[in-house]
Amino acid sequence: MFANTILIVEFLLAYWNDDNIILRNINHIYTCNFLQILFHNCTIKYVIRKDGFKMKLISEKLTNKNGIEITLLNLGAALIGASVPGPDGVRKELVLGFENNEEYFNDPFHFGSTPGRFAGRIGGSRFTLNGITYDLPPNEGRNQLHGGENGFAKKLWDTERDNEHVTFSYISQDGENGYPGNLSVRIVYSLNDDNELTIEYTATTDADTVLNLTNHAYFNLNGDDGKIFDHTLWIESDAFIITSKENIPTGEIRKTAGSALDFSESKRLGDVIAADEEAITNFKGIDSCFVLKGEGLRKVAVLSDPASGRTLEVITDQPGLQIYSSQWIPENTSGRGGVIYGPFSGVCLEAQHFPDSPNRPEFPSTILRKGEVFKATIIYRFCL
Repeated sequence: MFANTILIVEFLLAYWNDDNIILRNINHIYTCNFLQILFHNCTIKYVIRKDGFKMKLISEKLTNKNGIEITLLNLGAALIGASVPGPDGVRKELVLGFENNEEYFNDPFHFGSTPGRFAGRIGGSRFTLNGITYDLPPNEGRNQLHGGENGFAKKLWDTERDNEHVTFSYISQDGENGYPGNLSVRIVYSLNDDNELTIEYTATTDADTVLNLTNHAYFNLNGDDGKIFDHTLWIESDAFIITSKENIPTGEIRKTAGSALDFSESKRLGDVIAADEEAITNFKGIDSCFVLKGEGLRKVAVLSDPASGRTLEVITDQPGLQIYSSQWIPENTSGRGGVIYGPFSGVCLEAQHFPDSPNRPEFPSTILRKGEVFKATIIYRFCL
């Protein structure tokens, strides 16, 4: 994949001794374009891209007593693996991802990443704050999606861990991708024995800015090698955001009653995707933001797969939930383990603020003021 090469030494770790690494054995030495070091719950991989850029990719694992294994990556502060046993005890990978960690750098799908500074779309790639108009680099027609082409998903985040948490942090400089203020972001992942993967976001800024953070994992509860048509979804919502054909909010919030997008009772995703309604046909599938009921930390969605018996609950304190049925993943997209992805291979459950909120004062505010602390929580609960 890459033109440049360096010497690689691959080895396994037997145990830690204070600050020293004690090696169990050395497997082999060969010429390649990366250096990979394997630890018990961590892999460090040094990669030289074909343009000469050097990346230190750190993947961390979180496990619990029930056999769940979560894999995280410092590139994009991403959730790239969720290996979960089913009721039959068979373990499957429930989020889409690539075989090699360096592939995430050119990932157009945002597999498991943290989009930012602003998750979702900003219409016309501009917004006005405190009387100043900020122009952003567009990356989807005339609009900006997920903070731009070189957004948070393409950044190498600093990484810390202890026995129960993995923490990613990143400082976004004033003017980065057009956004004002030096922004300090911190994301903490943790997994408990109740099978809850908790993602806690905090951020501060030295100047007023806008911010919207979420996780962009694609879930397939029957394993990452099938379609999600037979999954069922319930959402604690009775309204959704109406958008233009560019998927930019018009300002209208419409009741879901009577529409295919009424998830107030569990509904088969395949039936919704096939519905002849403008909010679905315009985007060849589901890509809508739902207005969530209630406030504070509460259960807002339940995704189930009758075939495997697995269920995923989403708990959050955010006002919206963007549902995306992965219709824009091309056929024959290579995934991990040789699995081939395509349209409808997974579904995103993105707890966040509404799209284009900086240009919609009637929506809940996404302005982060100097001196304030941004906080948000997303919990994915795996029901075994």
